[in-house]
Amino acid sequence: MPDMLSLEAMKRETIVQQENLVVLQTCLTCSQWT
Repeated sequence: MPDMLSLEAMKRETIVQQENLVVLQTCLTCSQWT
C-alpha cells in the first residue's frame, strides 16, 4: 500500500487538474458568446 502522504498529494493534484479543466471549459464557453 502506498503511504498516506503520497495518496493525499495525488488526490490534491487530481482536484487541481479538475478545477483547471472546469475553468478552461468555462473560458471556452464564454469566448463563444462574445
